[in-house]
Amino acid sequence: MGVFCHAGKDMEIFLMYRSLYMYRNRYGGLPLHRKIFGGTGHHTGGGGAISHLLRVAPGPLFRTEGSSVFLWCNASGLSVGAFEWSVFQEHSPRRKLQIVSSVDPDFSYAIFQERVRGKREIYLEKVGEDIARLHITHLRAQDAGEYECYTPNPTHRYHGAYSASVTLKVIPALLRVSVLSPQELTLHEDDPLSMVCEVSSSRAQHTHFSVTWYREDSDSTQPLISLSKLSIVSAGPSFQDRHLAGQLRLEKVSPVWYQLTTSSLQPTDQAKYYCQATEWIQDPDRTWYPLTTMRSQVIRVFVQSPGTLPMDRAPDVMSAVRSAATRNEPPRIFFPFRLLLPLVVWAVRYDESILILLPLVV
Repeated sequence: MGVFCHAGKDMEIFLMYRSLYMYRNRYGGLPLHRKIFGGTGHHTGGGGAISHLLRVAPGPLFRTEGSSVFLWCNASGLSVGAFEWSVFQEHSPRRKLQIVSSVDPDFSYAIFQERVRGKREIYLEKVGEDIARLHITHLRAQDAGEYECYTPNPTHRYHGAYSASVTLKVIPALLRVSVLSPQELTLHEDDPLSMVCEVSSSRAQHTHFSVTWYREDSDSTQPLISLSKLSIVSAGPSFQDRHLAGQLRLEKVSPVWYQLTTSSLQPTDQAKYYCQATEWIQDPDRTWYPLTTMRSQVIRVFVQSPGTLPMDRAPDVMSAVRSAATRNEPPRIFFPFRLLLPLVVWAVRYDESILILLPLVV
């Protein structure tokens, strides 16, 4: 209830404070009796000891639409027979709506009955005798409000706090993740590779991002390298040696750009790549909570050996050979390719049955 009386006091005192509590003078989520008496929750105004205390997570808590949340309620002291959760919705703060009870199946108001009984979108989980969690598996915008946990007292002797409340804010999911690269890249073995992941969120609250690049081939999907919400870089288990050797890096090069760099491509690097980002917010209890996670589109990277003729040009070569054969003359093919030297493009000219290498300096 959030109020208490000495044993033997007239119940009118208790009922008066209960009425005050129900009219919600909005004391920032703290039980009302603690504001009225100015105590710490350990002693009554007249020196009587408090034997029952109810606690919930400190608020406000920010969660995104469509995500899940659980609100815990911890009772200490006297044995607890039941837990009841209600809400004062943000758009109607003076109206108390009953959500769910651990003992009364008819406790829920009609507005919540389908979500409690039908979809099981809202349910109460008891963790032992003294802890209960209210679960909402799919948050809606109208779920924002002040949530009250209450433990009915059948003895009618009140020594402590029997209700506590926490404010829940439901905010839109604003995280955006994309890769600033073509959908396909064709490079050569030992070439460097750089790709940029753009991560942004137009949110008023202070949040952090964590970013991870993944490599996906026919056998598995592996994390390449990550930047944590606290800006700590760590490589995936299969890529730690390359990271320690400086061949694999992940850097934040602008407020929204996270650049993956591989200094020297290997044949096994031919695969699909994407980045995944999570937006984190710090709750009032100093723990970090993942608001939203999103991944980018996939980038395909093709790695060719030095001097290899690109597959997309092979039909052109064969077509030229067949055309020359029908005219009974040697084919003339001019096609540039790279041969080990990074600053020289070598061209092959097939003329009069002779292969000629022509260096073109770039």
